[in-house]
This record gives sequence, C-alpha cells and structure tokens, in this order.
Amino acid sequence: MAVDAEGYGAKEEGLDRLIADARVLSPAGIERSAWGWDRHEDPRIMERFHEAERAALRALEKSDRGPEWEDARKRILDLTERRTSLEDWKAEHGD
Repeated sequence: MAVDAEGYGAKEEGLDRLIADARVLSPAGIERSAWGWDRHEDPRIMERFHEAERAALRALEKSDRGPEWEDARKRILDLTERRTSLEDWKAEHGD
C-alpha cells in the first residue's frame, strides 16, 4: 500500500483519518482534549457553540446528509463508549 508523507495510507483522509488518529491517543492526549473542551464552560461561549451546532445540523438535514452525520457520530462515539474503546484505555484498564 502506498503511504503519504505523514505515514498514512493513500486513502486515509477526512473522518477515516480522524478516527485512526483518535484510536492511538495516550491518556495524556485524552486529558489535553478534555481540558480544551472544559475551557468552553463559559455560558456565552457555549451558547455560541450550541448555535453553531444547531445551524450545522439544519444544514446537514437540508442537504439530506443527516444519516451520514449520524453514522460519523456513531463511529466517533464507538471509540470511547461502545465496542471499540481507545487503545490506551484498553491497555490502562486491562481490556
């Protein structure tokens, strides 16, 4: 298989690449991500986030991409909450 300059397979891009990257986050990487998210606890910032989220969901539904989004959302949640938890989480907890 051909590999690009960053070490990924030729077809890994977009969501597939994001999923592959997230699967190998260390506990520290997960903590940094959580810390970054926690910085958005300010209600004014969160309201802007929720407005943007609602607008994005409307755009997805309007363009008939709702099922695609739901599939992508499930793939991302699978990393931590379903069948295929993060590799470091597995190692840390003996799974």
